Formats: sequence, C-alpha cells, structure tokens
Amino acid sequence: MKAAIYRFITLDARNVAPEIYLGLLIIYAALIFTTINSIRTQDISTARKIIWSLFILVVPIGGMAIYALCCLVTADHSFLRSIGILRSTTNSKLI
Repeated sequence: MKAAIYRFITLDARNVAPEIYLGLLIIYAALIFTTINSIRTQDISTARKIIWSLFILVVPIGGMAIYALCCLVTADHSFLRSIGILRSTTNSKLI
C-alpha cells in the first residue's frame, strides 16, 4: 500500500491513466463554468463582471479562491442572525 501511495504522489508512469485526467478536466471545467455563471448572476457592474471573469480565466485556482472569499465577505448573513448564530450589529432596545 505504501508503494502505491508513493507512486500516486510521484506521478509514476504506472499510475498515469487517461481516464483520471479526463475526470479531473471535467471537474475543472465544471468549477470554471459555475464560477463564471456565479459572476454573471451577481448584481455588479458589467465592467466588474468582465474583470472578475478575466481574472478567473487568467489565474484559475487562485482566482476562484479569491472570488469565493470575496463572496463570503460581501454575503448577506441575515439568515444566520435569524437562527441565532450571529448577533445583530445594532443595539435594539426592547419597548
């Protein structure tokens, strides 16, 4: 088992199979497609959509990671407040 794991990590020729690369290519294409589709549906200017899309295409993995972090930072977290996970940032007084 140790030898098989070592051959996989080192990309030994005995582990290179076209099916693996095809599967990874399909997963990668699906990630790019869903990220571009997410950018397309955002409520931002067309220029920002083009910039984000180009950034994703030029720096694929890093661009997707940065886009995901930006989406998490700018997301509407009101659903978390409604179930009590986040506290409200405003001080509301009880009447």
